[in-house]
Amino acid sequence: ERGERAAHGVRDDLQRGGPVTATRFTVTGGDEIVRKLRALGVNMERAQEVVLRAGAEVVRQAAADNVRSVSSSVASDITIQRVGDEGGAVVIGIAPTRKTWYAVFLERGTRPHTVKARSGKALRFIGPSGDVYRRSIQHPGTKARPFMRPAADENHERIVNAVGDKARTILEISAG
Repeated sequence: ERGERAAHGVRDDLQRGGPVTATRFTVTGGDEIVRKLRALGVNMERAQEVVLRAGAEVVRQAAADNVRSVSSSVASDITIQRVGDEGGAVVIGIAPTRKTWYAVFLERGTRPHTVKARSGKALRFIGPSGDVYRRSIQHPGTKARPFMRPAADENHERIVNAVGDKARTILEISAG
């Protein structure tokens, strides 16, 4: 059930263009394989999903490797989900779930900004001489540490190979 809620969160964020740090890429080509699979009566929607998941796994693993030294929680939280369909094509999302909502700040960085305490509360920090309380602080911002986009950009050949290998496997199995 938790995984299903996470899938809905990723799907909702991707459809809204929301805060989740997701990588989107399109696989084209393979027209000959598609014709052969159709001729064999293969469920093309399911075949698309299986093939895309193979390529997405390459990106998921590379993204996890990229971010692991910064946040092992984000690294272990990157998921692959079917997020919808566009014009007859299956859409697969690769992104951290809402559990690691802060992943977007790692990917994109932040500008300097003010952090304010909630109404009637104070921010608490431990300083050299004990507790320090403030109503607000000026955060200096954080440097971007992209991990999703480089995972796709730097692994193009591996993604294409994974997709092609999976498509050929489906074709071989279907041909009997």
